[in-house]
Amino acid sequence: MAASAYVEGIEVTQGIQHYQSAMHLFDPADRGPDNGLALIAGRPAWVRAYMRSTGPDMVHGVGARVTLSRPGQPDEVFEPAAPGVVTAHPRYDTQPTPIIAEDVFQRSQRADIGSTLNVVISGEEMCGRLSIRVEALAGGHVVHERTTLVDATLHQRLHLRAILVGFSGTHPDTGDAVVVPPPGVHDLMATSGTTLAMLPVVGAAEYSVAGTLMLSIPLGTDGCGPGDPGWAALMAELDTIAVNDTGDGPWPGTIYYGLIAQDVPDPTFSATGGGGCGAAGASGDYGVAAGYSLTPDLGRHRGADMVMAHEIGHAMGRAHVRGCGYPDAQLGGIDQAYPAYEPYSWPDAPGASIGEYGLDPRTGDVLPPDVYKDLMSYCPPPGAPPSAVRKWISIHGHRQAAPHLALRPREVCLPGFEREPVIDHDPNVYIPDPTGHLGRVTRQSVIHVLGRIGPDLAFRPDGVVRGWATRSAGGPSSGWTLLLETTDGRVLGRAPMHVVTVASCGTCGGCGGQPDAPNGSVLHGVVPGVPDGLVLRVVDPEGETTWHREAADRPPHVELRRADIDAEGLHVTWDVDAVRPDETTVDVQWSTDGDRWQSAAASGGDGAALVDPATMSPGRVHVRLVAQDGFWRAPSNDRAVAIPERPPVLAVLWPPSGAVLAAGRPLRLWAAVRHDAGTAELDVAWTLDGRPAGDGQDVWTVVPAPGDHEAAVRVTDASGATVESGVTFTTEDGPSSPT
Repeated sequence: MAASAYVEGIEVTQGIQHYQSAMHLFDPADRGPDNGLALIAGRPAWVRAYMRSTGPDMVHGVGARVTLSRPGQPDEVFEPAAPGVVTAHPRYDTQPTPIIAEDVFQRSQRADIGSTLNVVISGEEMCGRLSIRVEALAGGHVVHERTTLVDATLHQRLHLRAILVGFSGTHPDTGDAVVVPPPGVHDLMATSGTTLAMLPVVGAAEYSVAGTLMLSIPLGTDGCGPGDPGWAALMAELDTIAVNDTGDGPWPGTIYYGLIAQDVPDPTFSATGGGGCGAAGASGDYGVAAGYSLTPDLGRHRGADMVMAHEIGHAMGRAHVRGCGYPDAQLGGIDQAYPAYEPYSWPDAPGASIGEYGLDPRTGDVLPPDVYKDLMSYCPPPGAPPSAVRKWISIHGHRQAAPHLALRPREVCLPGFEREPVIDHDPNVYIPDPTGHLGRVTRQSVIHVLGRIGPDLAFRPDGVVRGWATRSAGGPSSGWTLLLETTDGRVLGRAPMHVVTVASCGTCGGCGGQPDAPNGSVLHGVVPGVPDGLVLRVVDPEGETTWHREAADRPPHVELRRADIDAEGLHVTWDVDAVRPDETTVDVQWSTDGDRWQSAAASGGDGAALVDPATMSPGRVHVRLVAQDGFWRAPSNDRAVAIPERPPVLAVLWPPSGAVLAAGRPLRLWAAVRHDAGTAELDVAWTLDGRPAGDGQDVWTVVPAPGDHEAAVRVTDASGATVESGVTFTTEDGPSSPT
């Protein structure tokens, strides 16, 4: 009887997935059931169907039909991507004289996207508890079928809130006065594509701006040594802005990202991205990170998109991963729980393998675990060219990120059940965890203390802020302790001071933080803001007090004098009366409704601030001031200001200009769009070589025949305002390559 074909298995992956892991992972603790890594609702998925022969001979020309079933929805039928047929091989472990070992064949099959029959399920369709049926077709007939059930009910979204960083100071190389304007929201969006491709989140991020920051100290002047003054000052400023953002604390479920303009001086920048920093927020529902913006021509900081992914990993609480020969001292904080993933590396020779076969959801390229390293490693080895960078999210990284409170997890697409979490800065409401994995997370009144260790090993504060937080700690412990006491010395609150960052250059210092907190370290502590707490103290590891502050006997008073717009921007002036002016900060805030406030400019000290109106929503907004010293918070009167309307902001995430793509594969046309009125009412239309290709921010079509091509996208808002962007790329037979 002639051999036929059957469906051996179905893999459903959005970036990395378990499939027959016992065939290649030695340690049972590293393995997982097929499709056992969490799938994200609203995120595109690749379905790979593995075909085998029922007999000892190969079966050529095997096709498939894939059917997606969702409760309450009509079935959807998909045809595999070109070429649409594969050769079904026999099981070599049943052959008397096999031509290849079965485990070797399975690894080679898994590593080759062309050896499986593949379909893409769009983000809109990837929602709910899904049944995926694959029918094997041989000779035009269905010869076998297999069904797998997957759960895509966890929804997560990346909320990137930018602090746009420029420079005004002396260039370290020339001695000239230099002014570098901050980047824009478009630059933030353009840099985020790789992060969105790796993290278990939907493809559309939320982008906002918490303000701008002009550095006066160059970055990296300490030669990447611990406590570089430029990077330390930057991270201290960013974390202070974050905890002061709403006046009640940082936005929960948010990553604050200091996006650094390309030309900000940094003598130690590298061709792989120029360095960056990241640290989990002192409450577990936000994080802070920084890195350079990505240039469209992939110039000076061509790896800035990978730096963003790495630093956001830090902001979500991940430490560095050992591998590629870097000594522990250079890595700073190390993830001691990261598996070896034998046989790709070993406990005594860590290699930072991702552990499973990854898949780039933009291209379908398979990312083998013997080549690709975890994004939190410092791989490639020292001295390797930038082209040697092969990083992706690992099994370990995926498990830590799905679910994660900083990504606002919620359950969706369940019949009769659709619940949004209450992610709010309202102190009377807790943050529920509908996934059941994170537990009840209650926000409470706290006092944040941020600062740096000086050359004399004394603590110097950068920010003392009263707000609300979950109070779960982030970052390695420093050995320093924050105390809240009564005036007679009774301790009401005690918390470790955690390291935000110490060494700060992407390829030679690291941002993970070192637990001994040397000179220059940025520390962040959080204690409960109880009413009788009137004294704050920072104590060093030897128990000596290195800083303290006592509450004033009355709150400060601040009065808003001016808030109006001209060609320069929004001018804000004020008068403040405080018992201790040197310990009092004044922050500019804005609100659309006079109730929910957010930062516009931080720590103004001279009675005046110039604010960029582009950081605020258009229309009528309220502007006010908040004066505080960590114990007292005092808002001012507010004034209404009219902010001008703006068109949408658009950035193409895929394909990148200059990419070389494999003809016949699924083609993702993917854009990031931001509009002040939201994106629901926007008309987003794609063309490919001048012909309509689909509507929406995330569209799938087919990579055209070999040659040069152009993809363009147009976005139109309700008022008729239009923005356009386009990229050119080349297609050829073979694997895809971004450049």
